[in-house]
Amino acid sequence: MINNKNFSSVLFVFSIIALVFMVFCAGCTTISPSPQNGISIATLDDRTGNAIATFAERYQESTQMPVNVVLFSPDEWNQISYQDYDLIIVNVADLRDLAEQNLVAPITILDDGSLNKTTFDAIMLHPYIFGSDLYGLPLQPDMLGYVIWGELFEDENEIIGFNETYGYDIGNPLTYHELLNIITFISHPENGRYGVGIAGNEPDALQNLYESIMYSYGSELLDADRSEAEAIFQELLSNSASEYTTWSRKDVTDALLQHKIQSAITWFSEFETLSSPEHNPNNEKFIFLSLPGSWNNNGAFHSVTIPAGQVFAVPRMSDEKSELVAFLNWFYQPDTQWEWMQAGMQPMIHEIQESWEYLMANSYNAAYIISLRNVWKSTP
Repeated sequence: MINNKNFSSVLFVFSIIALVFMVFCAGCTTISPSPQNGISIATLDDRTGNAIATFAERYQESTQMPVNVVLFSPDEWNQISYQDYDLIIVNVADLRDLAEQNLVAPITILDDGSLNKTTFDAIMLHPYIFGSDLYGLPLQPDMLGYVIWGELFEDENEIIGFNETYGYDIGNPLTYHELLNIITFISHPENGRYGVGIAGNEPDALQNLYESIMYSYGSELLDADRSEAEAIFQELLSNSASEYTTWSRKDVTDALLQHKIQSAITWFSEFETLSSPEHNPNNEKFIFLSLPGSWNNNGAFHSVTIPAGQVFAVPRMSDEKSELVAFLNWFYQPDTQWEWMQAGMQPMIHEIQESWEYLMANSYNAAYIISLRNVWKSTP
């Protein structure tokens, strides 16, 4: 028989265990799909996914609406059922295939509440429109850009030497030919310094660069244009650091900071690292640029950037929830997007992208906006 004293002791122990369990689980991301009154979001366990999880917690605290963000490893991601979630975060490169397989639905909520097509720059939505339907909302688009040590544009000997070699002053390259001239000029492999670094161990980096060059030489990809574009691509690779085939984006960033390479064609998402005091304690100057373009045979200038990064997609619009609309309305509000930017991410609404505060917030935002404007777009 359990006496009152023993029973009280047992009850106390179980109470403590229950309390610890509740406190521990309060900080957990559960694997259960959509809450009955709320929404669920599936995402990879990466920088963007963790940022969304943080913002979802803020939203839940302020609205008391459950938002269940489920973070998956890459292996786990391949096993999930998208239909179990109200919102998923997917790679831009995968969106078309998902739409063709009917795994994501056309998004029809842009005219609900304060969220509408005027929230975004129209060109930003273009990569996510297939046929006449919109399948994605911009979350964290990433693109390749060009970064070079600023001292190379300011050193008098470099300026004179470049002018004597090519007959014009060194400066921001407008065309791929000008870019190649700069990279060739600053390449000194005999001194252990290469003209450019590329993340050759990331197939999407090489593929995006290849396609950006190809489409910049004309969307029709005429034989003559293709031949010239192929030559440019191969020349860029030949001026890359010899280890480029094994390099990741982090390796490129490290090599640039170590002065092993003079410039890099790398992701905009790496530009924050290059600008941060933690990684660049001496505040050495970099110049960040969008990828250049080409004058075509028809006299038009083309500068095309192939988009990458991540977007929101909706697996089941037929089961559309007012809670989902409310969350997206909140996420794309200016105040939230400012906080998103302060968290080190890129804001996606044109009200902020066109603001002076955004353009002056760092040394690469202006180039980022130019790159966004060049997505699938040619400039006459």
